[in-house]
Amino acid sequence: MGEPDPSRATLELMTGSWVSQALYVAAELGIADLLADGPLTATELASASDCTESDGLYRVLRLLASHGVFREHDDQTFSLTPIGARLRSDVAYSMRDLVIFYGSEGYQAWGALLHGVRTGESPFRTVFGNDLFGYLDSRPQRRSVFNAAMAASAPFFDHLAAAYRFPQAALVMDVGGGSGAMLAAILTAHPDLRGTVVDKSEVIEEAKQRMTALGMSDRCTFEPADFFTHVPQGGDVYVLSRILHDWDDDRCTDILRNCRSAMKPDGRLLIVERLLPAPNTASLACEFDVQMMVVSPGGRERDIPSYTSLLNNSRLALLSVIPLTFDINVLECKPA
Repeated sequence: MGEPDPSRATLELMTGSWVSQALYVAAELGIADLLADGPLTATELASASDCTESDGLYRVLRLLASHGVFREHDDQTFSLTPIGARLRSDVAYSMRDLVIFYGSEGYQAWGALLHGVRTGESPFRTVFGNDLFGYLDSRPQRRSVFNAAMAASAPFFDHLAAAYRFPQAALVMDVGGGSGAMLAAILTAHPDLRGTVVDKSEVIEEAKQRMTALGMSDRCTFEPADFFTHVPQGGDVYVLSRILHDWDDDRCTDILRNCRSAMKPDGRLLIVERLLPAPNTASLACEFDVQMMVVSPGGRERDIPSYTSLLNNSRLALLSVIPLTFDINVLECKPA
């Protein structure tokens, strides 16, 4: 086999956003939920999803079928594939909300990428007039979608729970824990552990509802806090899952120093992030590095030397690196 045709490769890269928007349309319309009980035609799907005509929907579904998201049959009905099933709202590891958030606010912000590269200004702020978290604070419904989108990474939550050896009967502090999805996975895998979700008061309510629904309210507490100014003491293991990549080095140092101040002498800090690879190496970290530039001023993915520098400035030391799925790693740290 020879080298791939560079013109075709360029075209495939260029049209990637078309496929992602088609995926967003299918997620927003709830197509996967409608197909849960079996194949339907585009006309039936259009009627059930409040589309006024079916031709446009058929063409979108045909495109997605060509990428293995759905399967088109000889009678022009469509059914779910394993990929398409991830767009259902009622399955474990649903990615529907992630696709919706990336396909709506995220997609619009990427439209200002050129402006951001030229000027250094935040593309998200250029489009929406606010940074991501300020935007979400003023729109509770979109924050709920965002929190559900972040919970779509559930497979790596389970991998973390299995891969890291938590101390017996430990108290796990999930700092910036959002809706509590990661902590719920850890507590489910380790019945002897207790947990605390640390986040803004307006976010914690979702975590309370999750833990109550899972029957874990007796093993989990909830601590309102701003991690830039304060992190609660008393934990045996502190977790920062995809928090540091939202912020510049100074803000990261503030968060890490607050965690260090709260930690016991034998405590541990787990930093859960993607690590930038060697040059010319494919990794989701490269895509998400630009995504962080788009949505969060100062946000970025980092490599091991960058994290080591942040840790040194915060009186923390790196103990080990544990690879998970989705190109995510756990950096286990201790007080220096």
